[in-house]
Amino acid sequence: CQPASLACEKLLRPVDKAPDLSGRWYVIACVWQMIDRVLSPSVHVVEVTSKETPHFYDFIVKAKIYGLCGNEIQRFFLENNKLFDVDSNNASHGVPDVLLQTGCPDCIVSEGPFPSNTHNF
Repeated sequence: CQPASLACEKLLRPVDKAPDLSGRWYVIACVWQMIDRVLSPSVHVVEVTSKETPHFYDFIVKAKIYGLCGNEIQRFFLENNKLFDVDSNNASHGVPDVLLQTGCPDCIVSEGPFPSNTHNF
């Protein structure tokens, strides 16, 4: 085995400034998704819309599994490079996901606690 290059080390660092998250993102890799793909082939799409209150976003997670579709809405608060789960009162809670550098202008990588784990959009 060879150690990872210095370029890979850069990708493990948090972003300096968070990108605009609004738009449609396709989930291309995720730790929990590996397990999911073994059990059932699926497609995951995340549509992100900004809310009236600055730095708050709704993530609409859409999944198609064996021809059945479903979705779930999750609300997040973005502060610098951290995404916090928020409740119905917009109060943040839990350990945030951290947005990491990607080297790709139209990709987002986040790392957080399980079950969120690492998301690549």
